[in-house]
Amino acid sequence: FDSQVGELVEFQDYDTTMVLNYCMPQDKHGMKRFLKEKFHNAAQAYRAHKQTLKMFKQICTSILAIIKRAWLPLLIVANIAIVTGYLYMFLLDKVALHLVYSCELFVTGGCWVAGVLMIRESFTGGSDMVPGSGDAILDVVSALCLILGGCIAMCISIFINRNLQAAIGCIEATCECLF
Repeated sequence: FDSQVGELVEFQDYDTTMVLNYCMPQDKHGMKRFLKEKFHNAAQAYRAHKQTLKMFKQICTSILAIIKRAWLPLLIVANIAIVTGYLYMFLLDKVALHLVYSCELFVTGGCWVAGVLMIRESFTGGSDMVPGSGDAILDVVSALCLILGGCIAMCISIFINRNLQAAIGCIEATCECLF
């Protein structure tokens, strides 16, 4: 099979020798042609793989250099995260009820405040500040969705309060076990 022509062609006979159960040409030119036909795509794949490994090595080296230069900020951030986590667990142990209620207030009030601000924006032409662009309608729809979300959060806070007390008790018991 000749890969350049793309079909079976007849070659002249040549002297061969047995190499690992394969008949290989004895002359150098025949051997080069055979190896080139047989492994040409493999050589290209190897070169591409070698290039990919080289790029991967460069990326890893640059990442390690960045980490080496930024070890102090990373250490500071890791310590802040640990301290903040323990502080939050301590607060959950002491004032879990107040934290839960303040989060409920933040979600409910935040939705309402964002909704009111978006309705106010819709009166001035929308958030893109261009009157008549149609953005004001989207602002009103988004505002109504936010206000509705705040109402849903308020209803959940009011009507599911019994289950909330049990959940807060579980949180406090868990924090007592951790400390």
